[in-house]
Amino acid sequence: MSRGNKIQSAAHFIRTRTVLILGIGFLLLTGAPSAGAAYPEKEITIIVPWAAGGGTDLIARFMADLMEKDLGKPVVVVNKPGGGGLVGFKQIAAAQPDGYTLGITTNSQILQKYSASSYQDWREMAPIALHNYDPSGFTVKTEAPWKNITEALDWAKANPAKMRVANSGPGAIWHVAAALLGSKTGVQFTHVPYAGANPASVAVAGGHVEATRVSPAEDGTLVQGGKLRIQT
Repeated sequence: MSRGNKIQSAAHFIRTRTVLILGIGFLLLTGAPSAGAAYPEKEITIIVPWAAGGGTDLIARFMADLMEKDLGKPVVVVNKPGGGGLVGFKQIAAAQPDGYTLGITTNSQILQKYSASSYQDWREMAPIALHNYDPSGFTVKTEAPWKNITEALDWAKANPAKMRVANSGPGAIWHVAAALLGSKTGVQFTHVPYAGANPASVAVAGGHVEATRVSPAEDGTLVQGGKLRIQT
C-alpha cells in the first residue's frame, strides 16, 4: 500500500455509537416504579459522562427536549465528566433502578476495559436505544501551517511526540481514534486528555495543543467560526 493510501485509510472516519442506558435492575423490575403507578410521576435525570458542549451532551439535550414533550415531565441533563467517562459510567450503574436516572454512553465504555486502568462493566447497565453513529475528523487550529492531513502527518512523523493531540479522556473513543491513526501511519503523538470533546477542541483553538480527533458535531461551531480547520 502506498503512503498516500495508507494515510487515507488510517484517516478514514471511525464510527462510534451512542446508546441511552440505565441500571440493569430497571429492566429486571419490568420498568415500572410500582404496580398501577403512571410513569413518569416525577423528574427524570439523564447523566452524561462528559463535559457540556460535546457531541454526546448535545444528543442528550436533544433527547431530553423530545422526552419532556412526550412524557409531560421535566427531563434534566447532568454532566459528570472525568476519567474518560468513568465517573459518569459509575454513577449511572449505581443509580436506583426505578427508571428515573438514565444515561448516555458510547463504545468508550467497552474500550476502557482494554485501554484504561479502571472501567465500569457495561453488563451492569441495560441499553434501551441506539441514537447515532459519529464520524471523526482530524482538526487543527486555522492558522496551523499544514494545508492537509498528509502535511500534518509528515510533520508529526519528522518530529516524534511533538504533535500534541487532545482527546476526551484516557481510553475514550477519541483517544483510541488518535492512537489508531498514529499506529497505522507510524506517527508518535503525545496524547493530552481533557474532560470531553468540547474542552479538547477549545484547547486546540487556544493553541494549547496542535490537534484533536473528535467528531465534526463536537468541533463544528469552532470550525464554522473560523477558529479550527478539519484536515482533509
